[in-house]
Amino acid sequence: MSFLMIACILQIIVNNELVLGAKAHEDILENLKTLYYQPEQVHISFGEKPHDIVVTWSTGDDPGDSVVQYRQNEQQYTRIARGTRQKFTDGGSEHKYQYIHRVTLSNLKPSTKYVYNCGSLMGWSARFDFRTVPEGDEWSPQVAIFGDMGNENAQSLARLQQESQRGMYEAIIHVGDFAYDMNSDSGRVGDEFMRQIETIAAYVPNFSNYRNRFSMPNDWENLFYSYNLGPIHFISISTEVYYFLNYGMKPLVFQYNWLENDLKEATKKENRIKQPWIIVYGHRPMYCSNADNDDCTHSETLTRVGWPFFHAFGLEDLFYSYGVDVEIWAHEHTYERLWPIYNYTVMNGSQAEPYRNPMAPVHIITGSAGCKEGHDNFIHNISNWSAFHSQDYGYTRLRAYNSTHLHFEQVSDDQRGAIVDEFWLIKDKHESFVRPSDPSNINDSEFCSCNSLKDIDKYNVNNPIGVEKLNDIVITWSTRDATNQSVVFYRENNNSYKWLTAQGSAMQFIDGGPTKSKQFIHKVVLKNLKWKTRYEYVCGSEFGWSAEFFLETVPEGDEWSPRLAIYGDMGNSNAQSMARLQQDAEQDMYDAIIHIGDFAYDLDTDNGEVGDAFMQQIQSIAAYVPYMARFNMPGKYDNLWYSFNLGPVHFISFSTEVYYYLNFGLRLLTKQFEFLENDLKQANRPENRAKQPWIITYGHRPMYCSDDKEYDCNSRMETFIRQGLPPFKLFGLEQLFYKYGVDVEFFAHEHFYTRLWPIYDFKVYNNSAADPYMNSTAPIQIITGSAGNKENREPFSKELPEWNAFHSNDYGYTRLKAYNRTHLYLEQVSDDKNGAIIDKFWIIKYRHGPYII
Repeated sequence: MSFLMIACILQIIVNNELVLGAKAHEDILENLKTLYYQPEQVHISFGEKPHDIVVTWSTGDDPGDSVVQYRQNEQQYTRIARGTRQKFTDGGSEHKYQYIHRVTLSNLKPSTKYVYNCGSLMGWSARFDFRTVPEGDEWSPQVAIFGDMGNENAQSLARLQQESQRGMYEAIIHVGDFAYDMNSDSGRVGDEFMRQIETIAAYVPNFSNYRNRFSMPNDWENLFYSYNLGPIHFISISTEVYYFLNYGMKPLVFQYNWLENDLKEATKKENRIKQPWIIVYGHRPMYCSNADNDDCTHSETLTRVGWPFFHAFGLEDLFYSYGVDVEIWAHEHTYERLWPIYNYTVMNGSQAEPYRNPMAPVHIITGSAGCKEGHDNFIHNISNWSAFHSQDYGYTRLRAYNSTHLHFEQVSDDQRGAIVDEFWLIKDKHESFVRPSDPSNINDSEFCSCNSLKDIDKYNVNNPIGVEKLNDIVITWSTRDATNQSVVFYRENNNSYKWLTAQGSAMQFIDGGPTKSKQFIHKVVLKNLKWKTRYEYVCGSEFGWSAEFFLETVPEGDEWSPRLAIYGDMGNSNAQSMARLQQDAEQDMYDAIIHIGDFAYDLDTDNGEVGDAFMQQIQSIAAYVPYMARFNMPGKYDNLWYSFNLGPVHFISFSTEVYYYLNFGLRLLTKQFEFLENDLKQANRPENRAKQPWIITYGHRPMYCSDDKEYDCNSRMETFIRQGLPPFKLFGLEQLFYKYGVDVEFFAHEHFYTRLWPIYDFKVYNNSAADPYMNSTAPIQIITGSAGNKENREPFSKELPEWNAFHSNDYGYTRLKAYNRTHLYLEQVSDDKNGAIIDKFWIIKYRHGPYII
């Protein structure tokens, strides 16, 4: 069979497929009234994979299909690909609509020219072409970059059209301010602008921050994303989330956390070898020399330092920390190149070669492509961090020659394409700009001196449940001086012949008090222990060993009944419940201990000596039973929030202090809130909630209380953790926990015990008078802060609110047992009454999930 015959057969197959698709259009053809089916505004972008291309276009009405016909340039037969369409309604007074079509061309050949057109049997576009990028990262991409090009006065457009169609670029990056503006005149300005740039964007993949009309890598709904081109990792961000808070802080927080995670991934050793260059682009600059009083003309630029007062979500420190090489901006209708800069300090590589191995990122502002607002002026006295500036209309070219050399040049349209600025950025090594600390402060034990070993006593031993799995146990202890060894010997109970050895690491901890006393915190993980097995262990080094302790691992799976002791506010002084808890722990009454804040009163008092004494006190509890506080947490050890599963219960620990102490800005608060929402989403997946139907949260400060003191939980005030931070009510937890069906919420802080009726927004949601805790329709809150401390008990209000079901200011603590997926049992132990149970109740739920008002 000849090649021509094969091509003819393939073309017949394609034609037949289109004819079959035509049957879906019969109704449209019969009722055809107007002709708004013609494709327009065609543009392409990279897809999820390097050799996927997404073709996007629009039609005035729905043609019933979204098709791209394409072929390799030299081939005769045509392939087809179908995609999706989405109705887009303009927000203007006319509410004009159109249909945005997207079709992905998958698994194209590298370095290959393709010809394509798009549309449907109702109408086809003109024929365009594009070339796919080469395979791998060993090639040299060339990119055109500009911002602030509009429908009117688009000075650079014609030159960019010519260069794009001559194949000069692998990608086009438009850094914001499209069309001036996309939504003007009920979207007509935007439509016309998209038609203007079709002769660029239909030939070269385009990237922008405009959500509705452009396809981005990953989730197209995001205004921030990243992708790789050759040796470059590009990151696109939205600066508008700092200035337009119509949707609250969520987009800002979400972008910041995404950005930090993306940078962590990009700077992993194996990734930075492939893409050593990291280039970020966003619209509004951190620095500028313009005379228009924009934010970048001020020292406290929002994008640079973050929100005022809190200095939260600033980007300069983040980019500096992760070694971002270049930051590209627009917004100012000029071109400006800065010297390498950080915090208004020029950090050139050297006087002779400032851009060779610079010690900070290089900033470029390229916002002069041309728009109806014309040029911007510069100030008279240009700052010393500005290396070059120009008002000419134009755009920037970037070429990445290899992993060490980038070349930039600025094209002037005023001067008929002349290059008015160019420079090389050369880096022999790509890494964080932050320099390592003095080695004497590095806190791993291998850096610690062995010269002074006078006070190597072992204490403060505890064993939280392990970092990765429930049959991993982390043993933690401290020594006054360095030992260069962190060792645990352990064996199964009564097996005298098989001592096993595990080694770990040590970290120097320096107290914040005036004497700066230090100690070394040791951590060793015992991995893959047998389930439901008792182990004996000792810890230390050849310089000294602890006493012998024992622990018992939990059963495997989720078909068992965990038992816990839960309390808060136990101190070094007046620790009334300590002795009883010590006895309970040594009698193997608990599978875990939860201490809900206010340790020792206080851990840092007297240069940390109170904290050390308290840790010695609780060793006789925490060395036997996993103690879910201080030192090791499941997940990353330095988080104050985390979650873990025990049997049928999903526990979530969070910090309420991030609502009250904003020393570190809003960053901790927002990171925690994002963690909580993501964790609750994961816990509510059907497959997860089937295994752990019970969701129990615990944090220190309560949402409600019946205290007689002036706390924010004791009235109808807008408790920070309940409603969120004023005045915007940001990051409130009551609605979040209600939304995701949290069953029980434990708190402390108040030095008493209170059990609440099921409650939401000050309303009681008992199931019935007879069985208030059976299938309740709101979370149940418990305050258990009476373990005993130097501040003693606290009185209750004389008039108790209706949501208070039971209260006592006896010293004591709470016990919890999860019998199964439907029954929880809780009881309050009174130390004042020699261990008597002063309150007990069952929570029974046959269905777990979000509550519905």
